[in-house]
Amino acid sequence: MKKIESGSLAVMLDEETLGLRIEKDGVVWNTDPKKTPELIFAEGTYRFLDAEEISHEVYSFGVGCGIRSRYAGFAGTPYAFETIIWIEAVDETLWMEWIPLCEEGLHPVKVLWPTAMEFTNGRDDWYTLLTEGQGLLIPNTWKTELGKLSFDGRFETSGGYMPWFGQVKERCGYTAICTTPWNVGYQAEHPAGGYSLKRKPEEYTVGMILRLTEGSLAPVDCVEDGTDCGRADQCVTVLLWKKLNDAINGVVDNITLADLVDWQMQKANEYVI
Repeated sequence: MKKIESGSLAVMLDEETLGLRIEKDGVVWNTDPKKTPELIFAEGTYRFLDAEEISHEVYSFGVGCGIRSRYAGFAGTPYAFETIIWIEAVDETLWMEWIPLCEEGLHPVKVLWPTAMEFTNGRDDWYTLLTEGQGLLIPNTWKTELGKLSFDGRFETSGGYMPWFGQVKERCGYTAICTTPWNVGYQAEHPAGGYSLKRKPEEYTVGMILRLTEGSLAPVDCVEDGTDCGRADQCVTVLLWKKLNDAINGVVDNITLADLVDWQMQKANEYVI
């Protein structure tokens, strides 16, 4: 196991499986053990682990620390590349780079790396954000199966208007941003499953749903019901916070799911290609 860490971020690479374990502020992210990094060539598909020569090293440099992995020799050719996973020390940004070293002998079509995160817990506070179309927010409990992505999920197309995606679980998440998006895309799978409404859409307000999933909507604790602040008599801004709280509740408690559906239908009718 190779490990790097900086501040509250730690990354571990399993040399046997090439699986990644990422820890940040007590939250753990693991890549899906059922998936392995692969190269798709015109001549065939090979796993990174099929390389004749594989090496991993932990190293440090001026702006951070990383794990450099080198893979060489596929199908009897000298084809070789390296991956670098590194943490930028100043802000704990995690970078992942795939770098070709020798391109002789094979003709690459796709590089499937890094692999997807393990993300199958059936909870509605686990969700994925995609930039397909006008954007998708997909809770793990969403009952509709995700179909084929437009343009195979290529960035800079309607399948991925912006070169990023993200996932959130239990209020902690990540955003994966591609800095070279012109020949890159993403893959996403979501089987059918999730909740169904027990009442009519017009009987659910946005406020009800937000309080159930997010908790209190109060901008500050002191304006919540039952909260006693000893400084309320001297606080200049308490009236501001109360007015803001009333304004927020006045909006979300007067918009229903049925209203949102109507607005979406209107937008769909206005959409012009």
